[in-house]
Amino acid sequence: GPRLFKVRKPAPALVGVMSSSSYLERAHCGRRPPGFCELRLVARPPNVAASAAEVLRQPLIVPARHPDEGGRNRLSTRQRRDLLLRFLPYAAFVDVELRSAKTLPSILEAAADRAVKRIISVHALERTPSLRELQNIVQRARTFSPELVKIVTRTDRADELARLLDFFEQEKNRHPMCAMGVGRLGRESRIALARRGSFLHYVHLGTRTVPRQPSISVARRLGLASCTPSRPTNMPVIPPQS
Repeated sequence: GPRLFKVRKPAPALVGVMSSSSYLERAHCGRRPPGFCELRLVARPPNVAASAAEVLRQPLIVPARHPDEGGRNRLSTRQRRDLLLRFLPYAAFVDVELRSAKTLPSILEAAADRAVKRIISVHALERTPSLRELQNIVQRARTFSPELVKIVTRTDRADELARLLDFFEQEKNRHPMCAMGVGRLGRESRIALARRGSFLHYVHLGTRTVPRQPSISVARRLGLASCTPSRPTNMPVIPPQS
């Protein structure tokens, strides 16, 4: 099985999802801004994203989501690669889906060269995979030596939520991880996983990007994350599978 190693656990961090430039001012100028902002590159014109990236003070997470994992506008692999390369200079983390990691090696290599931390993510938006499937996902993600593995699954039923929680409890001391659910029990999953040690907690800044996504004020009221940004340099590299 995977070798256990001591995970250095940074303070939990809120991630404000930038779904629209109308929320830029709130994220940028608020007295208590989120620890990170996620700039969803495929959901906005590149010039709008560039304007946001240039003025945001928070560390940025930059994904360019694959269309089959929730990415808008059906961008090609080349278009997504070009977007990610353009925005790497602004990024603290770059988020690349496991399904795209082999087709976007230049992004992972460029991120390493720039000391940008890498997230390997999986968005299972139709169901929560079996425990064995989830374990296999993490093993495959580790081969790319990311600093963080992110797992998002559909949690409409109690058994799906229980499976995701069981998986996280088994894996959280082996790998720095972020996990959350979407669907009917999405909010409950995010609260439960935050309290179990999930690193990043995605919140909306005014308009939900997915149903049951908590707002930044609700997340703080529930005590789910520190108000102080976590420093990406605290994240250890996940050793690859032997």
